[in-house]
Amino acid sequence: MSEESGGTGANRAGVPGLTETLAAMRASHARDPVPDWHTRAERLRALEALMRHNRDAIVAAIDADFGRRPAEETDVLEIFPSVSGIHHALRHGRRWMRSRRHWANLWFLPARTAIVPQPLGVVGIIAPWNYPLYLAIGPLTDALVAGNRAMVKMSEYTPRFSALFADLVARHFRGDEVVVVNGDANVGREFAALPFDHLLFTGSTAVGRDVMASAAVNLTPVTLELGGKSPALIGPGARFDHAVERIMVGKLMNAGQTCIAPDYVLLPRSEIQTFIDEARRVAAKLYPELPRNPQYSSIISDRHHARLRALRDDAVAAGARVHVLGSTNEDASSRVLSPALLTDVDEHMEIMRQEIFGPLLPLVPYDSLDDALRYIATHPHPLALYVFEERRSTIDEILRRTQAGGVTVNDTILHIAQHSLPFGGAGASGVGAYHGEAGFRTFSRMKPVMHQARFNAVGLFNPPYARTFRRLLKLILRR
Repeated sequence: MSEESGGTGANRAGVPGLTETLAAMRASHARDPVPDWHTRAERLRALEALMRHNRDAIVAAIDADFGRRPAEETDVLEIFPSVSGIHHALRHGRRWMRSRRHWANLWFLPARTAIVPQPLGVVGIIAPWNYPLYLAIGPLTDALVAGNRAMVKMSEYTPRFSALFADLVARHFRGDEVVVVNGDANVGREFAALPFDHLLFTGSTAVGRDVMASAAVNLTPVTLELGGKSPALIGPGARFDHAVERIMVGKLMNAGQTCIAPDYVLLPRSEIQTFIDEARRVAAKLYPELPRNPQYSSIISDRHHARLRALRDDAVAAGARVHVLGSTNEDASSRVLSPALLTDVDEHMEIMRQEIFGPLLPLVPYDSLDDALRYIATHPHPLALYVFEERRSTIDEILRRTQAGGVTVNDTILHIAQHSLPFGGAGASGVGAYHGEAGFRTFSRMKPVMHQARFNAVGLFNPPYARTFRRLLKLILRR
């Protein structure tokens, strides 16, 4: 998802090393392997209280780490979905815990079957820097409602928030329930190599490969929430002005530093200039006086700011045209990057090869919808796909011919906020999913159980295989 994810240390002075911490949490899990609903609900309420009672401090810490992150964005993009996810888990978690009971297959009646959810044990979570609260709280909520204990590795790119979060968790949870780990990338590698019962990583595809390789040594199951180039496709029957507005909203929140932000736009060739003109109007309406508007975020670090400028400059050197949506007077020391559209891009430019993760938006024209769908199909499966179209038949055709981790039709970003939808990638954009009941299942062992009836007919299939056996075999093979 993000370009990097951080390393580790411990959530308070004196906490032992990572291996010892994991061992202590395993021992606690062994003493209470299936926490009751009351225990799980108390942990979820503690997680909510952690945020509610420290909202101002959380907002201030994230703002300081970014250099400029508006409080309103942190409230609506991090605190709100985190609290909402906890409330959803509190409303439905008791039901998710119940065994699913069924009759056995026809020839095994009157036996019964059940699927019994059980906690996995100790879960590892590696959170990124771009939404450091939400992308820690979201998977942690799912791990806790499923009855697990968790170790959470925060990013070194958000040192103030990571330190605050470690302190808040230490004050709201026992050390054998949730532990926060802070440190550099070396500690992150050590964390990923621990033999967790499940490991969830949010970060870049490149780092995700390393995490998966580390986990494979211990056969640790993984959920990888990665990224890639998520397209916004404006169909021939789209409400064009609406499409431009929603694409720009999704792109410019957090200055494009969102794993599911639109990475490029596929649109009819004849509409390129119309898109540019409308995007200028929308950007000026959303963020007057760009890039000085205080409600427009900074880029997280000098390194990432330089990377984005290099992508833009490389594209220009290769023949692309840049259409800046705001002032061209940028102050590199503030790490605020003016949003820009790029036209005349091609596949050989780095900006069309890398996930952008910033406020740069290439426009890729198509001559027919078939051309656009072929373009998407010949590239790695994206984490998100945004379809703007009014004709139901066209929407169905697009959905049938494309693959993506998730899709929003006639808007952007919002599928991640739906508790009833699993959130995850496809192919290079991720492995597995979580959120809501899908997250409960990810962090549970759905144990299959068969209960044999006292009176049953399976003995008729015992050896020696004689006439009765052959008649029964003929009967069951016929059905």
